[in-house]
Amino acid sequence: MSRRTVGVVFIAIAAFLYATRFICGTLLLVNLNVINHDMLVSALQSLGSGLTLFSLLSLVIGAFYLMWEEFGDKIAALKAKYDIFEERYSYSQNEVNANSEKKVDSD
Repeated sequence: MSRRTVGVVFIAIAAFLYATRFICGTLLLVNLNVINHDMLVSALQSLGSGLTLFSLLSLVIGAFYLMWEEFGDKIAALKAKYDIFEERYSYSQNEVNANSEKKVDSD
């Protein structure tokens, strides 16, 4: 499963949890004849903040995965392009092989 798919799934879970909060609040008031805004607010407060917390957490995780998919390769390419430490102190594979062959020949 790709990071983009995981991100979209987490955002879908966040939307589902956010909608579930309002559905549960409405179900608490279904037996009343008159439903107004104040009653809905008090019903939502009686549910607690668990669904809101988990929906926000899922939304943040989904957004992170989407940004990682979109910008992860670009950031790695920029890091490799401008990494001075790698240019000065790393050896290419050909240099390593040449050095190892010289040691074997001289033994």
